[in-house]
Amino acid sequence: MLPEATQYILEILTEEFGDPSIALRLIRCLSRKFGGRQIYIPLPATLEREQRDAEIRRVYDGTFDGRHGIKALAQRFELSRSRIYRIVRSAPQRQTVTDHPEL
Repeated sequence: MLPEATQYILEILTEEFGDPSIALRLIRCLSRKFGGRQIYIPLPATLEREQRDAEIRRVYDGTFDGRHGIKALAQRFELSRSRIYRIVRSAPQRQTVTDHPEL
């Protein structure tokens, strides 16, 4: 019998993927990698913001008025120009194996 929280996650994954065998494989994979540890799962808004910022950095062409410049990106993503500047200047925070030596 699975712990209550794990069973709940299994149900969510089964609903999401429509296949209980895929859900169970994901649970087993997570168990192998993170079993016995507490892990942080960010809020959906945080994930969406990180994906948006990564997309902005990926397409930014280094210009102000270019097709993928500051002005166009501000309009496309409905952000201020100063926010776009901050995003493209900041490097994405990446975790490395040295951050997680147990992996």
